[in-house]
Amino acid sequence: MRIKHLKISNFRSIQMLDIDLPPVCALVGPNNAGKSNVLMAIQKILERDWVTAGSFDLDDVRMRNDESDVLIEVVFDDPVPYQKFKYGSPVNIFGLRFEYTTYKIGERKGARRLESTCLDSKGKPVNVMKRAPKSGVKPEFEPLIGVPSDVKEKVPLIYIGTNRSLKEQLPSGRYSLLRQLLSDVNAGLSDPEQVVQLKKSDGSTESIQRLAAFNTLMEKALSLLRTAEFNAIQSVSNVAHCDSWALTLIPTQTNLIYSLRHLILWISISRWT
Repeated sequence: MRIKHLKISNFRSIQMLDIDLPPVCALVGPNNAGKSNVLMAIQKILERDWVTAGSFDLDDVRMRNDESDVLIEVVFDDPVPYQKFKYGSPVNIFGLRFEYTTYKIGERKGARRLESTCLDSKGKPVNVMKRAPKSGVKPEFEPLIGVPSDVKEKVPLIYIGTNRSLKEQLPSGRYSLLRQLLSDVNAGLSDPEQVVQLKKSDGSTESIQRLAAFNTLMEKALSLLRTAEFNAIQSVSNVAHCDSWALTLIPTQTNLIYSLRHLILWISISRWT
């Protein structure tokens, strides 16, 4: 799946952008032309698990104009199927639209809110069945409110920013690439029902949880890497607080990330030499 069309209005430095996107797209321009803001707009709506009005602030509004509405819309090359009810007919979602706007009337007039909409092939709001289907009852339809989590999960995005901060790129960083890539791996590895057969020194085998087997084998692998040069580099990394960055993850990720950090560090050193 890829984004084939992008529309942005009043987001940061972008007054209006409405373009088709090829399979491979590069943004080229001088500094402060707004290239990063295009990527940030996509990140705002697709990278987060749940997008709310709190995901935006006044800095995201062009010229910080509190009366302007921000619009970000993406259209996909392949539609996302969505089925509201188990035995209902699925609908195809061709795009997503997010509008950071304000209440126009009532007690909250002027307060910010976010409208999120699933779009059909014509760019109109998608209609879904109002109730679960029943035999002999004519189905009724209504607009789909918001973007269901089932749809959001089918639109994956990994954002690699221009920020060169090592701390934010390590797996401990909330939105780091490594954290996203390894989250599913870690979930399977930490599952207590995941069991493997490990050969013992006497030639017999025993059943052991996958995480425990991983830790055992990683300890053996790391013992082979601990040359004098490796220990010297590790001491430097400890001074630079790399350990604290790697170990600030949730406990279930600690063992995996700690071990991988050493391997990644070793591979990087090998490339330098």
